[in-house]
Amino acid sequence: SVKYSNFSASLGISEPTIKKYLEIAEATFIWSRLKAFDRSSKKRLIKMPKGYLRDTILINYNLRLHDIDQMLTQSKFGLIWESFILEQINKNLQNSLPKPTVSYYRTQNQAEIDLIIESSKSIIPIEIKSNSILKKEQLKNLNNFIEEYNCPYGIIINNGTEVRLLSHNIYQVPSIFL
Repeated sequence: SVKYSNFSASLGISEPTIKKYLEIAEATFIWSRLKAFDRSSKKRLIKMPKGYLRDTILINYNLRLHDIDQMLTQSKFGLIWESFILEQINKNLQNSLPKPTVSYYRTQNQAEIDLIIESSKSIIPIEIKSNSILKKEQLKNLNNFIEEYNCPYGIIINNGTEVRLLSHNIYQVPSIFL
């Protein structure tokens, strides 16, 4: 069971009320929840689900962003971008048979992978970046996860212009291919 005590304390709303509001938002397709990746690991994992607003137009409206230039210069652009890409992937996976399991990964040391797609055959970690140029250190968490869980490869979805091999088992896939 998920604990909402941090939200409850900061918002002054009871945990059951927060849970009920999130359930309503999820049932009306405004909110989506990603469960935490929970395979046994040597690392201590964060088990709290992660959520995102599914409608980026609603996000932009709430942030009072009226055009693309305002959105691109917004400090929260990375979160807006991540929500958009997560929703595109979620829509594409809806028709998969069998439907894969999706989650996110975060350790107590703040190593994070935005999306983990698990099927009966493999685990594919995906990082979502709003920029088009990546630094080698941005591949570290993905490389570590691939090695630890013996993944065939990892993917970085970004604003690049071409599919590229970034390392021996990490591929860049531009968002235009979604």
